[in-house]
Amino acid sequence: MSDLAIHSLPIHARWSVRAAPENVTRVGELLGTALPLQPMTSAEHDGVEAWWLGPDEWLVLVPADRAVQARNRLRASGAPPFSAVDITDRHLALEIVGAGASWVLNSGCPLDLGTSAFPPGTCTRTLLGKAEILLRRRVADVETFHLECGRSFMPYVLNRLRAAADERT
Repeated sequence: MSDLAIHSLPIHARWSVRAAPENVTRVGELLGTALPLQPMTSAEHDGVEAWWLGPDEWLVLVPADRAVQARNRLRASGAPPFSAVDITDRHLALEIVGAGASWVLNSGCPLDLGTSAFPPGTCTRTLLGKAEILLRRRVADVETFHLECGRSFMPYVLNRLRAAADERT
């Protein structure tokens, strides 16, 4: 596992955002990054990430030190109808980085995670074994993935990834 690292990511505020197409631009401005409109894409600006999860649904990650400001902006905005549900405590996050990261993930994930099929910036809902996960390939020189899953599934996901990493070495 020397060329591969699996570690927890810092706490971010997480929101499940739903908005009608005509409101997407304004909501993205309030959150601090554009909400992507293309399936399986993500956007990032100044540490704020938005992952496309469906035609009117995004996962938005905001650094913990800026979450209160972003929440207050949303509340005071008078923006058109949208919802931003705080799901910070529902998920935990891992980063899988290094040569073989996609191999380790593919030990339990049915998707083709090669860079031609799953290029940097791509994100999706999928499975890792029996756990639903959210997965995003980060833009980096080294194979890097951000994985989100339900808090109660994290021990299972982490054990599965570590076992695959051990098998690879």
